[in-house]
Amino acid sequence: MKSRAMLNNKIRSIVIIRDNYTCQLCHKKAERMSKDKSTCFERNTDYSGERGSFFENDSFFGTSYEFIPFEIDHKVPICKGGTDHIGNLQLLCRRCNRKKGKKELDRAQ
Repeated sequence: MKSRAMLNNKIRSIVIIRDNYTCQLCHKKAERMSKDKSTCFERNTDYSGERGSFFENDSFFGTSYEFIPFEIDHKVPICKGGTDHIGNLQLLCRRCNRKKGKKELDRAQ
């Protein structure tokens, strides 16, 4: 099986901007961006404690929100012959990406 390398920040940024900061399956819009524009985040009201999430305190309302990163997904999985070509990449929220798993896009919907 082919091993997967991490996508560089430039490619991640291109996919995020091309997909308009929106999950390509459920159309959820990202609420926050990293400073280098290589990661976008959604607000999670249920604490998960997963790596990669971060918290933001709202001092006015006295609440904290966890933000979870959206993920860059391969439409055709690497294990099924997919590549890191930008045409094979899409932006998905974590929930949709976990639901999709290793299925190809047309079969996941």
